[in-house]
Amino acid sequence: MIQKGEAGMRLLIGLDLGTTALKIALFDEKGAMLGVSTQEYPLNTPKVNFVEVEAETYWTAFKNGLNDLKKTYAFREDDEISLAISAQGETLLCIDKNGRVLRPAIVWMDNRAEEEAAMFKEKFGDEMCYKVTGQVSFEPCWPASKILWLKRNEPGVFESTDKFLLIEDYFLYRMTGYFYTEGSLVCSSTYWDITKKCYWKEMLDFIGIRESQLPVVEESGVVVGTLLEETAKDLGLDCKVTVCTGALDQVACAIGAGNIKEGMFSETIGAALAIVAPVSHPVFDPTRTMPLHYFALPDTYMIHTF
Repeated sequence: MIQKGEAGMRLLIGLDLGTTALKIALFDEKGAMLGVSTQEYPLNTPKVNFVEVEAETYWTAFKNGLNDLKKTYAFREDDEISLAISAQGETLLCIDKNGRVLRPAIVWMDNRAEEEAAMFKEKFGDEMCYKVTGQVSFEPCWPASKILWLKRNEPGVFESTDKFLLIEDYFLYRMTGYFYTEGSLVCSSTYWDITKKCYWKEMLDFIGIRESQLPVVEESGVVVGTLLEETAKDLGLDCKVTVCTGALDQVACAIGAGNIKEGMFSETIGAALAIVAPVSHPVFDPTRTMPLHYFALPDTYMIHTF
């Protein structure tokens, strides 16, 4: 049965860009759920250690999920929607200067960049990796390793890339036309300094990319724009949609469980099992076994184990 809201309803859309499925839910401003949908998609594994998904696969899943919501709620022109994204980390997309995606997304679990991770270990060392980025070691799955792999193996793609984006960044761009990311997502890229909260220049120089090729880093929950007119037509929405930065999926799970301050912890089981413990300041494990991530609350961090 389709629900019809009162004139000018304020609504919330939560979008989870998961590893094998996109989940989307609609809520009213009091938190009552008005609709929910799950859209599954396959992972492409063309070679050993290669895991990819076409960018349009994610977007089509979003459109299909949104169409499901329309079956349970009739959007009105004077509705006001706020939208934010919970996203898988480390999944990389390459965009040219015309906004065109140059190749399939390299998914977070992709491990093709073993040689590149070894190059970072030799250049910087894992202790430096932990001190600067919060990640305990350089690994093939981190976006820095993936970008260097592209430089060495797909130079045409590398040279044509105007922006290197993570999956949340790509959706923010496609919705608003602006390039933004947020700390909880970019902190596992190994090209972001987690304590200085800026891009790690020495790493960018070593890879051979410019800061201008990366999105502006904001806090979570920051308004970055409204839905572009052409995107609104594509999605079949004629109401106002305000788009905000979201958070890494494990961060969003922690917040959903009420885990929002130091002294608490939560556990999530999904494509990866994770334990999250927020801390009020950067906490580095002397044994270098506990990764440090950025949290969704400004200047708050989290110990994040897999």
